[in-house]
Amino acid sequence: MKRLGAVFLCALLSVACSKGPILSRPDVDRASRLEAIKMGLALRSDSPETAAEAFSRAGVGSELERLRSELWLRTLENGQASSAAWTDYLDQNPPPDLGDRAKLALVRALIAEGRLEAAADTLVNISSNGTVVADVLRLSWPEVEVRDVAAARLAVVAPAALRREAPSLEKAAVATLGPEDRIIRGVAWREAGHPARGAAELRLIRVRGHLEDRRRLELARCELQRGSTSAALKVLPPLSQCNGDEALIRASSWRRRGWSRFPRPTAAEAFGKCLVAAQRAESLVGGDSSQALELQLECGTEAARLDSALAAWQSLAEINWQGSRRSWLGRRLGIALARSGRFGAALKSVASSLEDHRRCLLFAAATEGPEKNLEAVANLAMVGIPDLYALWSLDEIGEAGPSRIDLQAPLNIVDPPPTVAWLLDLGEPGLASEEWRRLVVARGVQPGEALAAAVFEDGRGRPDLAIRGLRRGFAALGGLAMARVPENVVKAYLPLRWTQELRTAAHEFGLSPWLLAGLARQESIFNARARSPAGARGAVQLMPGTARGHAVALGLGRSPDLYDPAINLRLGARELSRLIMVFGETEPALAAYNAGESRIRRWWKKWPEPRLFTEAIPIPETYTYVRRVLFLSEAYRLVWAREWEGERGRGGEGEMGRAGEAASEVRHDSRGGSKR
Repeated sequence: MKRLGAVFLCALLSVACSKGPILSRPDVDRASRLEAIKMGLALRSDSPETAAEAFSRAGVGSELERLRSELWLRTLENGQASSAAWTDYLDQNPPPDLGDRAKLALVRALIAEGRLEAAADTLVNISSNGTVVADVLRLSWPEVEVRDVAAARLAVVAPAALRREAPSLEKAAVATLGPEDRIIRGVAWREAGHPARGAAELRLIRVRGHLEDRRRLELARCELQRGSTSAALKVLPPLSQCNGDEALIRASSWRRRGWSRFPRPTAAEAFGKCLVAAQRAESLVGGDSSQALELQLECGTEAARLDSALAAWQSLAEINWQGSRRSWLGRRLGIALARSGRFGAALKSVASSLEDHRRCLLFAAATEGPEKNLEAVANLAMVGIPDLYALWSLDEIGEAGPSRIDLQAPLNIVDPPPTVAWLLDLGEPGLASEEWRRLVVARGVQPGEALAAAVFEDGRGRPDLAIRGLRRGFAALGGLAMARVPENVVKAYLPLRWTQELRTAAHEFGLSPWLLAGLARQESIFNARARSPAGARGAVQLMPGTARGHAVALGLGRSPDLYDPAINLRLGARELSRLIMVFGETEPALAAYNAGESRIRRWWKKWPEPRLFTEAIPIPETYTYVRRVLFLSEAYRLVWAREWEGERGRGGEGEMGRAGEAASEVRHDSRGGSKR
């Protein structure tokens, strides 16, 4: 795909160069505006002042307006512009978010010029979103009174900003605060991501009456957020004396304690206490009781109190609850209902309301009862590209899955929008990408354009943006109906790179090549330069510590180049193969690759069977990861079957062909090569 993207970009630029500007120029004003923007683009690094003048001269227009405003703003910021330049910018009424940034920059410029009265007047007009930043600016004011007032406000609503910007003013500012403001300060610490600091300060406050109730409540919230459930429970009164908010925090504390004990038997006790506290909270909270019901649903399920969990689910349905965890909690409830064998009608109702997990619950309903419903299992197996539940269904009925699929005819790639093409003509692919995405958000996208944008983004090394754009244009991608999508779109969604390196690594460590392909697609979208915030690197996202041991064993040294696809795939294949050998099954091996081996060992010890284990995974990300990689591996096997057979056909029997034959002998077709 990268090669294809480069070809697309080069072709686009060659057309632009040979035929002149892509944009039509019906009038001089429009042409002059575009020429001014072009000048600003060319000079924004070397001559910010001249570039800013060019962006100003371009004026407001219907095309490239947001881009012009953003570039003009960045140019002024980089060039340390004067107050006059910032005033000129604001006179053209930029979008509100850019306007607030410009006003703050104007204040800085006015302060630097010694025009304090004008700076103060500008600060008054800044929207509420910029008040904290405005007070931070006031900390550098020459007048002591202005600094002290700003510090006092920040001490209450933004203590982290005050400590960072003017620590010398913090002590005096805090000394002026009354008890209520100090409680608000503790809340601000928690909301800024510093619950331990909030807890430390709230412990020092001595008040009575309603303020003490509030202090105790906020302290419990801080303790809970920093992970100290014991401290949170200790702060709160006994459940029988709790108000609604306090009962909710007690329930949340027991919920967290339950998950910290999972899957030990003592977890059920904690979840049971969560359920009781949540039920009390529901009886006391006026108005919206969804949080209490959500806790009842979750903890009732995990405590095996299914009548209570189902009642909470039904109550939430009555109020049309659409919380972010609805799908996940409904799935876990459905699995528990299926395993109990007592709630057939309720299970069907839950399954029908959860499109993302409907097949999961239908499979559970068909296989968890005293008698298996093989007809229902066979129906689940009949899909073009098997997902996890189709694979399990095929195992259940002893049949093989499809060997290939027929995709739809390829889709023609359309030309990019005129403004995007114009930016590409100027050699600005990054700005072209911004403009294209902005246009798509504003007016939507047609299928041909979505493919064109994906080819372009992939060609410039941004496969993440390519996939995001494809999903916007083709809703069926990534699902069971993907075979209905044009072939070149599906292959853009499932890029296949470094095939020789992938075949070699898979064959060396006994993996099916499509499993390794699915892993690389899930981890990085085949991006050799990918790096996660945690430090994982390369195509299959290896941590340096994990890779080191494998590299030493293979004679690659202690510091292998994890951005080299051949090395990365080889080390990743060895790690996944090792995990498959440890657990004997692919599902827990993939879970360990995602979430770490130690916790997976605990779960596998509790549920040493692939289906039971997978459905019991308590982390949504890890459950989805296992399900996703296995689906992607099947998709690669089917979508790229002809190419892989072609590799086999050239020169007899290639590595991919031998790996494919080996994989056909194992029970889990695309799920590795370890269980014969």
